[in-house]
Amino acid sequence: METVDVAIVGAGFGGIGLGVRLGQSGYDSFAVFDRDEGPGGTWRANTYPGLSCDIPSHLYSFSFAPNPDWTHRYSPQEEILAYLERLVDEHGLRERLRPRTEVRSARFDSDARRWRVDTTAGEVEARVLVAACGQLSNPYVPRFAGLEDFEGPYWHSSRWDHDFDLRGKRVAVVGTGATSIQIVPALAGVAGRLDVFQRSAPYVVPRGDRAYTRAERRALRRFDLLRRLYRAKTFLRQESFIFGFSPGSPLHKPLTRWAQNHFEEQVTDPELRARLTPDYAIGCKRVLISDDYYPAMQRPDVELVSEPIDRFVPEGIRLRDGSVRELDAVVFATGFANAGAGGPDAGRGGGRPHARRAVGGRPARASRDDRGGHAQPVPDLRPQHEPGPQLGAVHAGVPVQLHRRVSRQPAAARPRDPRGAARGDGGVRRPRAAAAARLGLGRRLHVLVQERRRADREQLGSARPAATGWPRGARG
Repeated sequence: METVDVAIVGAGFGGIGLGVRLGQSGYDSFAVFDRDEGPGGTWRANTYPGLSCDIPSHLYSFSFAPNPDWTHRYSPQEEILAYLERLVDEHGLRERLRPRTEVRSARFDSDARRWRVDTTAGEVEARVLVAACGQLSNPYVPRFAGLEDFEGPYWHSSRWDHDFDLRGKRVAVVGTGATSIQIVPALAGVAGRLDVFQRSAPYVVPRGDRAYTRAERRALRRFDLLRRLYRAKTFLRQESFIFGFSPGSPLHKPLTRWAQNHFEEQVTDPELRARLTPDYAIGCKRVLISDDYYPAMQRPDVELVSEPIDRFVPEGIRLRDGSVRELDAVVFATGFANAGAGGPDAGRGGGRPHARRAVGGRPARASRDDRGGHAQPVPDLRPQHEPGPQLGAVHAGVPVQLHRRVSRQPAAARPRDPRGAARGDGGVRRPRAAAAARLGLGRRLHVLVQERRRADREQLGSARPAATGWPRGARG
């Protein structure tokens, strides 16, 4: 049985970032487990056409491990995966990785005060368990009636079938979220006919991607202060958009108008405009960025299908109005299931799985479930990712949030007394006010907006079912 101080589940940004910080802090007793072939997390698992990040490159990286050589303002999947691979090699994490090792469950032994982690490679004992699985781990496919009767191939976007040739085929993309708006332009003109099935229309703002010049990359590489200033400017710009998500904010109308101007400039057909117009306030769902989604939707070989799906039939999809869309293949761009952010089934004592959905930002007493509610305390279970609405491209992104966590978790990994206080601090917990003061600007902005949203909901009544941005739970 392998024994480590810290067991990290997931080798994406959260797991690799924490591994780097642990190594820099002098820790050598830790291991990073991942069920995939290597590090990368969602950036290794996802390989669909058109895949790139919707957060600016210089934010989608750790400030303690900068990459001045990003080639584009928004990085493609290959570059992000290469960045994580480089971190692993430069910081000697390769020997700490346990690829092709799935964590099936974890049980906290109250007597030994150790985690018993069950993996496909055997049992592991750890003092601290870190769930760094992220929210984009487990594909979600709605339970459509008759799906098993469909005679063609179908797959989720994160499990792309590169062996099936889509050229000239009749293809359906189910969903119009952040993944779909990248896939649709990539498949338009390749597939013979592309049907895009939409449940609700998203807000889309301009992307404005471009390649960095050699001179820009050279300057960012040579002048560290310039790179820091550029990152700070990008951060402040991204985070400032969050104020526009509250209907009562003076920035709400300008943000909405920005999206509407982009929409009106790119969509000329009145009937298509009506079907692509969101019926909720901006910010209720993830705001998307694209310069080629709307143009793709106006191609003669692409059709928007907004009639609800009734069921799958052998030849394709039958809609609720009785018509049938004949298809050769179906791609589900339907997001991910959020069952504890993909974390292991964590239990205490005899294995009671009360902590399965503990996916919050702080250990034990502040863990949260997938709707932001509190779960029961779990000793030394430290989830990396916060649940809740994914506000999309107009914020600073997951790595910036993770940076704060992985920077303070090496200190939090010190042995703790039975009450959960770190040894050496006298068992005195920091006041909440002091803890709040240490929160970064992005987190404070997020809390401010959530408080304003709650006030708006109380004033306007309950939110419409379509206007939710929560990751789907295990029941969809």
